[in-house]
Amino acid sequence: MKQAEGAEVAAAEELEYRVFTDAGFCERSPKRRVPDFEKWRDYSSFQVAVDPNGEVCGTVRTMIGDYEHLPVGSFERELEYPADPVLEYASLALDPDHRGTGVSEALYRAVWSQAVRHNAGGLVAIAETWLLDLLNDVYNFGFVQLGPSRWYMGGECLPIGTALAPLLERFKRQPTFFAWFSSELDLRDLTESDLRRTVTDARVTSED
Repeated sequence: MKQAEGAEVAAAEELEYRVFTDAGFCERSPKRRVPDFEKWRDYSSFQVAVDPNGEVCGTVRTMIGDYEHLPVGSFERELEYPADPVLEYASLALDPDHRGTGVSEALYRAVWSQAVRHNAGGLVAIAETWLLDLLNDVYNFGFVQLGPSRWYMGGECLPIGTALAPLLERFKRQPTFFAWFSSELDLRDLTESDLRRTVTDARVTSED
């Protein structure tokens, strides 16, 4: 997993567009980019998975800032949670041939790692109910609904968010999973002592 650079950015945008149009989430565009994200293009970064042939086979778009300035800010917010700045996980796109190969899990790990590296107060997203259930039931992220749902990009969606501090407390009870989940973090990048200590302890436990 790596952050897209150069031609990989265009490849990530094209994969995201292809997956979204095939699913009916966005209108077709001659630019082969998701039109709804054009406003935030300069603020977006992409984490990508690359296959042995050097092709981008999975990607996730993330943006960091205050809630109201991100795409999720177009939704009414009833809970002032999590604290700004937040990292918005705006999309995850996977080549159909790579489903069930662990790429999705690695992309979710990349999202969390990005939030930690940028000292975000939490993670936010625009999601359908099934995705909210997946993030909580499979990954134990502890997302909550932040406001009412509305129709967005082809489905009934709602704003969701989770704070990093309570997420860390949950991960402390899952050291083996957390060791894998935090494996791409460099301890030198962790300025928060409790997080650094938890990552270190989890790695030691997983080696025992």
